[in-house]
Amino acid sequence: MRIALFLVLLCRAKTTEEDRRSFKISLSNDWRFQCTNTTCPPFMTMNLSNIRLCQTTCLAQIQCQAATFYRSISSCQIFTNILNQQNNMVADAKAVTMFVISGTRIPPEPTTTSTSSTTSSSSTSTSSTTSSSSSSSSTTSTSSTTSSSSSSSSSSTTSTSTTTSSSSTSRTTSTTVSNYFFVTGTQNYATEIIANGYHGIQKIRYYSITNTGSSLNIGYPIVYLSGTTFGGSYVNNAWYGLHAGCGNANGIATCTGICKALSKTYISITTTCGSGYPGSVTSYVNPDRAVYTSTDSTSTSWTDYGAASTCGNPMMYCECTT
Repeated sequence: MRIALFLVLLCRAKTTEEDRRSFKISLSNDWRFQCTNTTCPPFMTMNLSNIRLCQTTCLAQIQCQAATFYRSISSCQIFTNILNQQNNMVADAKAVTMFVISGTRIPPEPTTTSTSSTTSSSSTSTSSTTSSSSSSSSTTSTSSTTSSSSSSSSSSTTSTSTTTSSSSTSRTTSTTVSNYFFVTGTQNYATEIIANGYHGIQKIRYYSITNTGSSLNIGYPIVYLSGTTFGGSYVNNAWYGLHAGCGNANGIATCTGICKALSKTYISITTTCGSGYPGSVTSYVNPDRAVYTSTDSTSTSWTDYGAASTCGNPMMYCECTT
């Protein structure tokens, strides 16, 4: 039997003014999403040392509706559009799945609201009767019914009757999804971002990233390519390092493709030459390969460029708008 625990998280980060965030979550120990039978791929996957960091990452990501932490491998998966998947779960003693309880996130997720209203007018009718020798009257009576959000009342007299109709308003609210979320600092390729597929770029990882407020400086990005073409022997459905050519036309075209795959705009690229990717790049880029594209066009093939770990003039950084 699935056991749900309820927690309240409060995360504070000092910027120019204090930023306070919180939400309530339900916790399902030893359960994970059965995504082999449902369409619920994670929005991002990262290596985090404990479940608290996984919860905090979900709190920071306004799109997060659920998260799964795998204790044995210290892996955290962030999910969006998962509200109807609670019944599509499978037992897993190594996993803990957390659901964000709807309506408890502070500040709330951004919404766009459309409102329609209808109002009916009031009408009044009056009648009276008299006779020379007799009269009749009735006393006023009032009935009232009240619930937590609405009330109704009616009144009548012998000589005058009044009927009033009240206005009613109906409101429909829809949620607007926010932009991509990036875990800043040195990540050593542990953070995975789902891209939009431009030029075959389906996913992106990075060694490090800096958010200046107006730009994203993505250090040593690697890309997962699928549904594209290659000019050499390389193939789809694999991770690749990137050649930047010391900032030449090939490097600019390759960086532009990354920015567009993140629905952003190219700003600049490294003009420093160098050799090889740092960190644990071969844990993800395996086989160890690098590529570049010569023009910013989805019809242009990717060109083979040797090993990522020893790549000449690698993409030290690619800068895009935020």
